[in-house]
Amino acid sequence: MPALSLWFDCNDVLEMADEADVLFYSWFVSDCGVDSLALFEQLLDKFDDRVRHIFVANYGMTKKWELLTKNEALVTRMKRLGVTMVKFPKFVGRDDRNRINELSLTFEQVQGSNAFDAFGRQHVKSFLKAAFAQFDQTGVFDGE
Repeated sequence: MPALSLWFDCNDVLEMADEADVLFYSWFVSDCGVDSLALFEQLLDKFDDRVRHIFVANYGMTKKWELLTKNEALVTRMKRLGVTMVKFPKFVGRDDRNRINELSLTFEQVQGSNAFDAFGRQHVKSFLKAAFAQFDQTGVFDGE
């Protein structure tokens, strides 16, 4: 974030955006680790309500979100700033996920690949369905 922050500051990007009626979106993917939440708070300190914040809770990394949910100050701040939360689902099928990475395939390519059986292709379909449902539920891409 320091490099991005410096670039924004040196170029008066937010001032320019205000003049041009441009809205920036800040996407932050978190694993709910201490470092991750601290970095997110730094992002909020820096940009406050000058950008629209999207917090992506990566449930593929952890199911435990108590560090966030029990941090009343941060939760209250996120609500005040209108932070949108996306609960990114876990990909079921570790071996399939590893094979996708190993072969450098897109999810679309998996559907036509002989390297995956029906279960592997279904894992991708199910994951995408759950991920898209989360984005649809939040309305992040409405009107885009």
